[in-house]
Amino acid sequence: MPTALPLCAEQHPDVRAHGRPSIGLGNLGVVEQVSVSGLMFMINCVFLIIGCGMTTFPAHFPDVNSVQRWALSSILSEGSQAAPRSEETLEIFPAVFALDNPRARRVRNAKRHWSLPLAIGEFAWHVSGSDSVDFISYYTPHWRRFSDDGITIKGSCYGHRIFSGNPSRWSQILDLLKADPDTRRGVLLFADAQLPFKIDAKDVPCATSIQFVLRWNRLHAFVTMRSNDVIWGLPYDMFLFSMLQELCALQLNVQLGAYYHSAASLHLYKEHFSLAQEVLSVADESIAPMLAMEASDQLPGFLCCEQSLRAGVPLAEIADARQLAPYWQSLLEPLESYRRRKRSPQATEG
Repeated sequence: MPTALPLCAEQHPDVRAHGRPSIGLGNLGVVEQVSVSGLMFMINCVFLIIGCGMTTFPAHFPDVNSVQRWALSSILSEGSQAAPRSEETLEIFPAVFALDNPRARRVRNAKRHWSLPLAIGEFAWHVSGSDSVDFISYYTPHWRRFSDDGITIKGSCYGHRIFSGNPSRWSQILDLLKADPDTRRGVLLFADAQLPFKIDAKDVPCATSIQFVLRWNRLHAFVTMRSNDVIWGLPYDMFLFSMLQELCALQLNVQLGAYYHSAASLHLYKEHFSLAQEVLSVADESIAPMLAMEASDQLPGFLCCEQSLRAGVPLAEIADARQLAPYWQSLLEPLESYRRRKRSPQATEG
């Protein structure tokens, strides 16, 4: 279950010194200090005044399994109806939460059928800077539905926006954080300024930005989404963005902080109501957090090996794979299992 903590409260200097943070409101003409519980009450009142459908505060979770269970349960029990583009959904509006350990990003539920190869494949697609439909549809044909020309993805190609170009926006944000570790400007924007207003666009980016904030030698990530589908989007989005967070932390040589996620609409499509109930009907299976990322300089080598696997070359025949650090090899193993299953549907996962 989530613990009711304000953002970054556990790392706040006042918490370390006194056990409870206090927030000054001098700029509002209030001289005294306000406790966290008092501040939460004030925020609660604000949400009630502006008429939000429900009051959703930053809740902290230990792993993505817990996030998924909370999201599905909350939407089914408390969600409000909305039908954008005439598609029936239940939604939480808005939703904000935190993942305390971003490495606990894998889902394990017998009814969910979450795909680790797809999650790793999407990570590879993004960090390679690609917008190719052929690349990403290798992992699921679902992506072809979102291409306007059958060749590229115009909207949700986050990696194409931040890893392509010379210098890339990724290299620029690393330089910024190195030059000014306390900066509040470490924001990568994903949204296309015009695309959301094209009514016939097949793909409009769901994520609008990710911000990296370095405090107390820990890199925290803040992801903002205009729209987040709990089945197709949420667990894969959290996997991708927490991987980018960890990659950034590794390249900056700092520790991994918390992951914060904000969605204006966290929703469930009507076609997935029964699946959500099935997921909630069984207990989540225990799964260890992923290994700590290492050797970021080997990312290009990992991407070359992933490309070879996608081309049908068995992992055992990719000599370069044996030169990679254990972390990157651990990402290739599920991709090799997936390659074998695609070639022989009867094959079991190794």
